[in-house]
Amino acid sequence: MNVDRLSLGGEPAKLSGSEGETPTLAETIEKVRDKDEERAKEVLAYFADLYICIKKIHDALDDGGYCCIVIANRTVRRVVIPTHKIILEMGAKVGFEGVAVIPRNIPTKRLPWENAPENIPGMKGKTMSQEYIIIMRKI
Repeated sequence: MNVDRLSLGGEPAKLSGSEGETPTLAETIEKVRDKDEERAKEVLAYFADLYICIKKIHDALDDGGYCCIVIANRTVRRVVIPTHKIILEMGAKVGFEGVAVIPRNIPTKRLPWENAPENIPGMKGKTMSQEYIIIMRKI
């Protein structure tokens, strides 16, 4: 439990106003909120922490320096979270330019390819099978 609390999204959302909010994030949070208010808060908390990380990466890089992030898009309450797009939008807010987004299929993994998050017999959803390599440059 302590690890979860200390991880990205472990504390209530810290995004104030429009500080780290992006159009894609706002739209995604609304879709999750329509299905589950608490899960929407958890997703927002994750992205609030991620935004802080992106700002710190930007601050640590020299002008012209590159940042590379590898991420997969999760599904929450059957809403696909386009994390790769949200990261690019957050990056632009802090002064990165998007250089490339390279999708890559995940050939093998330890987690199952499908799960039943609502525990309804016969209702399965696909889990992450693709990741994105996001390359940004500090401008």
